[in-house]
Amino acid sequence: MGPEYKREPMLKKVTESPLLTASIFSIWTFGWLTPLMKKGVQQFVMEDDLPPLLPEDEASNLGRALKKALEKHRSLWMALFAAYGGPYMVAAALKLTQDCLAFLQPQLLRLFLSYISKYQSSHSEDSPEKAGPSPMEGFAIAVAMFAAAVGQSVIVHQYFQRCFETGMRVRAGLVTAIYQKSLVLSPDERGRATGDIVNLMSVDTTRMQDLCAYGLMAISGPLQITLAFVSLYNLLGWSAFVGVAIMIFSIPLNTVIARSLKRLQEKQMKNRDKRTRLMSELLANIKSIKLYAWEHAFIRRILFVRNDLELKMMRKIAIFSIAQVMSNIIEAFVSVKRLSNFLRAEDMPPDTRKILPNPYLCDNDPVVEIVDGEFIWNKNALNPTLEDINLTVRKGELVGILGRVGAGKTSLLSAIIGDMYRADGEFRVYGTIAYAPQNPWIMSATIKDNILFFHEYDETFYNLVLDACALRPDLELMPDGDLTEVGERGIALSGGQRARISLARVVYARADLVLLDDVLAAVDSHVARHVFDQVIGPYGLLASKARILVTNSISFVRHFDNIVYLRRGIVLESGPYGKLIADSDSELSKLIRGHGNTSVTPSGSATPYTAGGSATPINSQMTTPGTPMEDITLTTEKIETLADKLERKKSFQRANVVKEITLRSASMKGQTKEYSAQGRVKTEVYWRYIKAASKAGFALFLLGTILQQAMGIFANVALKSWGEHNRQSGSNRDAGKFLAIYGLLSLSSTILSGLAAVILWVLCSLRSSKQLHDSMLYSVMRAPLSFFELTPSGRILNLFSRDVYVVDQVLARVIQSMFRTLVQCAGIIAVIGVSFPAFLIAVPPLAWFYAEVMKYYLATSRELKRLDAVSRSPIFAWFSESLNGISTIRAFGLPSVFTALNECRVDRNQICYLPSIAVNRWLALRLEFVGAVIIFIASILAMVTLLTSSIDAGLVGLVLTYALNMTSSLNWVVRSASEVEQNIVSVERILHYIELEPEAPYEIPDAVPDNWPSDGKIEFREYSLKYRPELDPVLNHISLTIQPAEKVGVCGRTGAGKSSLLLALFRVIEPATGTIYIDGVDITKIGLHDLRTAVSIVPQSPDLFEGTIRENIDPVGEHQDADIWTALNQAHLKEYIESLPEKLDAPVREGGSSLSSGQRQLICFARALLRKSKILVLDEATSAVDLETDQAIQDIIRGELFAHVTMLTIAHRLNTIIDSDRVLVLDAGQVAEFDSPKNLLEKSDSKFRSLAAEVGLA
Repeated sequence: MGPEYKREPMLKKVTESPLLTASIFSIWTFGWLTPLMKKGVQQFVMEDDLPPLLPEDEASNLGRALKKALEKHRSLWMALFAAYGGPYMVAAALKLTQDCLAFLQPQLLRLFLSYISKYQSSHSEDSPEKAGPSPMEGFAIAVAMFAAAVGQSVIVHQYFQRCFETGMRVRAGLVTAIYQKSLVLSPDERGRATGDIVNLMSVDTTRMQDLCAYGLMAISGPLQITLAFVSLYNLLGWSAFVGVAIMIFSIPLNTVIARSLKRLQEKQMKNRDKRTRLMSELLANIKSIKLYAWEHAFIRRILFVRNDLELKMMRKIAIFSIAQVMSNIIEAFVSVKRLSNFLRAEDMPPDTRKILPNPYLCDNDPVVEIVDGEFIWNKNALNPTLEDINLTVRKGELVGILGRVGAGKTSLLSAIIGDMYRADGEFRVYGTIAYAPQNPWIMSATIKDNILFFHEYDETFYNLVLDACALRPDLELMPDGDLTEVGERGIALSGGQRARISLARVVYARADLVLLDDVLAAVDSHVARHVFDQVIGPYGLLASKARILVTNSISFVRHFDNIVYLRRGIVLESGPYGKLIADSDSELSKLIRGHGNTSVTPSGSATPYTAGGSATPINSQMTTPGTPMEDITLTTEKIETLADKLERKKSFQRANVVKEITLRSASMKGQTKEYSAQGRVKTEVYWRYIKAASKAGFALFLLGTILQQAMGIFANVALKSWGEHNRQSGSNRDAGKFLAIYGLLSLSSTILSGLAAVILWVLCSLRSSKQLHDSMLYSVMRAPLSFFELTPSGRILNLFSRDVYVVDQVLARVIQSMFRTLVQCAGIIAVIGVSFPAFLIAVPPLAWFYAEVMKYYLATSRELKRLDAVSRSPIFAWFSESLNGISTIRAFGLPSVFTALNECRVDRNQICYLPSIAVNRWLALRLEFVGAVIIFIASILAMVTLLTSSIDAGLVGLVLTYALNMTSSLNWVVRSASEVEQNIVSVERILHYIELEPEAPYEIPDAVPDNWPSDGKIEFREYSLKYRPELDPVLNHISLTIQPAEKVGVCGRTGAGKSSLLLALFRVIEPATGTIYIDGVDITKIGLHDLRTAVSIVPQSPDLFEGTIRENIDPVGEHQDADIWTALNQAHLKEYIESLPEKLDAPVREGGSSLSSGQRQLICFARALLRKSKILVLDEATSAVDLETDQAIQDIIRGELFAHVTMLTIAHRLNTIIDSDRVLVLDAGQVAEFDSPKNLLEKSDSKFRSLAAEVGLA
């Protein structure tokens, strides 16, 4: 399930973590990584080459540990410490030991130098006593220095490894906890936007991870300061207290800065939430944004948050946050507050409904009972959404729920699945539930996976389901049949196909209670008849189950055992069909008299895979309602299959949820593989980053860093001159002069260092952040719709969240560190060259050795960093996908399965992350060991020289000090250069998105005349369309002319090419051959913005955004409120909006979840009314509204307002196009018929007539 990963090879490879069998020496030296390093040099490291996790590091165990800790501790800090604090305490002890060893090193060096002095003075010719210190003493000190250096290295890297591992555990535990929490949030808390939760999962958990890496510096720092002070006091006496005084004085200043930083960070996290929320909403509704040409409006929104809020705040934070550790700690405090707030949010109360599973339900046993039920969405609601609900549904019973738009039909189903608060009454459920929502939730997986929905595969029943849901003809047209990947939210499918896959999932689950929310509203009439007969009706696969069907249709009402009519959340009337229809005053009776037996079943929009052939063939003899299709001609064979079906019906046991191991193996089948470069990062990537940041700024930063280092060296030279002057003159006569020079040089060095940092952070880093983010945003917005079909939004969100964070916060820091260490290294070499030229001989071989080591190391570490980045995307994708389908997941009772799948994704990322941090330790330990060996050899050589001839102690001190500095500087250069290369991978990924292939030009100057289109005439000339070059055409040589102001109805079986025709009109896909003219202008020669603003559409799936009603109707903000109210009045929403306290400023939740499906469609309708275009396209515009509202809207469409508008209507209710001027019937992508409805109905062999006959219109 989900994108870009096949777990199978991982399962075949029964390897275990090398840490389980590694010796203590291998663990200390990270030798267990060497085989991977060798492999990395020979070939690119792939995911399959990485060792699995230790069992205790798997996300399931880490999540469990945190869950237990959260139950015991109120504070998140305490809970994290209780769950993962053990190894961290060991790391603290290791760090303190290493700090003591670090101070032992200079003491040993001092001891060694004093030993040399003593040895020399005792062996000089004028020495009174010849018995000096023993040579063994000198060798012993040299060995001790070597042992201390090696010991310190081993300890510090064990400390780092434990810190990074703890960080990894904290992140994995928190991600698991956030995911689990998001599946059980109460209705009040469900208002949190997907973007906010994704941000908690990406940014806040990463901040906690970073804190673990460097947080112990808060303990280590004071110890180091104390040790340094003790050493200084021994050397300088009371003068050392000056430093202490300055430190004490700076504590209040630091406190003030920390408080300001915390405030800024809290605001910044809100800005980041806002941006992620806007991005996730943009990606969810990209199709509507393109069809309405709203790209600029959305780009403006995002850039306002990014550039005017986020980057301005980053500038302030950059100036404040000088100390990295302090900044990390403050960020972590802000994140813990946010995480605590989320993890302590209210869960769905367990007493909402009583679940009393009864595995032995018999016919007529109650499956759901609600007595005097009262349900609310919000605890503080003044009036209940549903009140006085009395409903009993028995096994084998079909209950229909009818009512106007916003009456509470969907809310009733939400209450049954436990998504609402029960304010009063009793509510019992006696079995399992399966639920098909009004807007089908389709996972980014194969069709088969979507239907099985983590239940065990039963081939015979699965095939029955495919037939019953009329999916066979669709599957035959798809490239991989039921193994076709459908893209995120089923973007590659038509509306009708999504609805039937969602229905097939419900049927396959064989639950005791089946909830169907208007599932027939997105399929055409003959498919609706087939599905009702084969699935829902008295002879269907679900006949033995309790079924509740919400519907706006009256085609099948006579087959309902019971009907419930809702109005404003109250059951207005209920009872069997016969009883209600007999009462002439009943709502049902009025409805049927008013609308006749009209069908309410739309056609699905086309699929990218259609090759021809209509869907299920229909017999020329029409079936009478209520008879199964097989009854038309009962051959022996058909009697046998019917008998077989009836036999199987008795044994339709509930489907079993899959076992975990197969679940894990199925966990990550692939969509498109995420882009990941291999080999060295190209020089062009660095160059483009510098260009984005400003070349002049970078040059200034470099100059500042070089001058700062030079001033530091001159300050040390001044000190040396001062000492020599004192020795020669025998007094401290010119102290003032030397002090002034030293002070001035030191101050210059500090100021230059600060200036260089400010130039890098405030000028370069922010500029590159802005330019890279904005370019990527423009590029993604200009990408064709096919890009979004193939790319999970989680992957794009990962780039806009994690990779942008690296460019914002991390990259500048590692670049600064690299250049600083490079310049320091150059400074050291320069000083050595001047004072001890012989040492320069060692520099070229050392430099060559370090360069080779870096190449060897980078071959593996770079690929590991890329794998880490790529393996994060599926976590994002799974999060955003699951958050969209929470109701479905909860209704099917699958939160534990989805949590396990989330843990699979986290584990996969940890498998890539762990080696990527251990590999740093592997390198650093080896480099430090080389450094220790160099010093050891130098000190042994000094001893040999001392014993065989004389040597100056000062010279030995100089050589050893510089050898120490040289090796540690080279270590830092290699490590910081590697860090830059690892993090520049984020820029590489962003640049890849900046270079996406765009769709046609957005604007072409002077391509259309003024006031175009003035008439609205549309001509298709030999028009053909392919979804991809290698596929068959979905529209084939279409030639037709639609006259100005003509009203054309478009119909045809599912997959005939109806919605493809609309996509063609908006140039969502470019033509394979031919073109379309609007008012004599070739639409392929004009800008997409001109085209898409000239044509209005009410799309099949109503997309709404978080914001206000006003922003949803007019996102561009170009209309007056008076016009908006007029449009709302025409769309029959004025009364509802006026009833809201905030009127037009009433908030709309993410995805429009605060409105019913019908209301969402009406808002989309109001948008189209507001635009007053000459051409209007209605793609099943009223499929989710009730018959009365539909009738009222049809009256408006046919009235004076639209008299001069050319209209194309794709219709599921044929009565809505029966009054059209002409009807276009499509079949297999070709024009089958195009004539007036009257003429077509008179032809006995007309396809339109056969469609109309099915719903009683012919």
